Amino acid sequence: MLLSETGSGHCSEDAETLSLNRRKERLAGSSGDAKRKHLERWELQECSMQQLSSLRASLQQDVHVADERKSL
Repeated sequence: MLLSETGSGHCSEDAETLSLNRRKERLAGSSGDAKRKHLERWELQECSMQQLSSLRASLQQDVHVADERKSL
């Protein structure tokens, strides 16, 4: 699992905030090539279900945006 490098590297930072920041970057016209940090299993185990759900949604959105760009 990967996490945006804007985060602290584990779930101590609110995943919803990370997701919101990523959306803002995309709207601002950034490259969209997100750099994400690898998370170890133990780091994910420290996350709440809400944080994991938000991380999942953020990753899915990034994949969706990348697929749209490829089709242009």
